[in-house]
Amino acid sequence: MTALHAEEHHLDDVEDFLEADDQLEHLRARRRGNAITIESGSKQNLAAHARLRRVSVHRWSLEIADHLERWEPTPYTDELEPLLKLLVSDFPWVLALRD
Repeated sequence: MTALHAEEHHLDDVEDFLEADDQLEHLRARRRGNAITIESGSKQNLAAHARLRRVSVHRWSLEIADHLERWEPTPYTDELEPLLKLLVSDFPWVLALRD
């Protein structure tokens, strides 16, 4: 079975979601393989916050970066927008601006 990749329109959806909230303006998204990573900072001082990994045609899993920026899986899988809403509502500290 061929692995499903995150597509450009998925990245656009995440970027639109982030841009719609003024409190998330410090964040951006990038796409690589089957994942969309939410990050902040400069290229020299990059900070990973969360990652959405595509697991099927419409389902994604949520992973959160720990304090050492290692990926920790969560038990949450859903479509992209509900996972983004869950991330903002239940894990706001993950997306907080870092010093």
